[in-house]
Amino acid sequence: MSRGKDIVITVYGHKDEIDNIAVSLFDKSEGDHYGYYAESNANKYCNALNKLKLEGESWVLAKIVSENAPYSLNVFYPVKFEMILALDDGSLQRVIREVNPLDLARAVKGEKEIVQEKVFRNMSPRAAKMLKEDMELMGPLRILDVKESQERIAQVIHHLEQTGEIVGPIA
Repeated sequence: MSRGKDIVITVYGHKDEIDNIAVSLFDKSEGDHYGYYAESNANKYCNALNKLKLEGESWVLAKIVSENAPYSLNVFYPVKFEMILALDDGSLQRVIREVNPLDLARAVKGEKEIVQEKVFRNMSPRAAKMLKEDMELMGPLRILDVKESQERIAQVIHHLEQTGEIVGPIA
C-alpha cells in the first residue's frame, strides 16, 4: 500500500548548461517490511541516475524534492570537486571525516594550491601533515585516478547535502 508520492526532479545537461528538466512521481512505500527498511523507488531511481557515467561533459542529476518548496536551479547542477572552495569550514570538515583518506590525498594532490590550503586548514595539524606526506610519497598520478577520486568526493558532498548534514556549495 502506498502513502502519497515522492517527487523527483531529473536534470540533464552538458558542461554548465541545463538541457532538459523532467518531473517524475513515485509511490511512497510503507518503509518497513519484516523489520527491514525498504528503499523507496524514488531513492533507487535517484541513486541509479546519479551514478551514471556519461560521455564527454554531459551530466544527469536526480533529486527528491518537497512539494511546494522553492528551489534554485543551482541545487540541480552536479557537484564538482572545485566547488569544495564554496563549502563553509564546518561542512568541509564533515566531508573530510567521511571520505576515504587515499581518495582525499589523490584528489587534493591534483588540485591548485588554494584548494590544498583550504583542505589543510580544515584538518588537525597532525592529520594535515600526514596528508601532505602521503601526497609526497605517491609520486606522479594518472589524471584518471585523480578525477575518479574527485568524483567520489563530489558524490559524498552531494550525499551529505541531500541528507542535510552539510550546507551544499553554492555555484
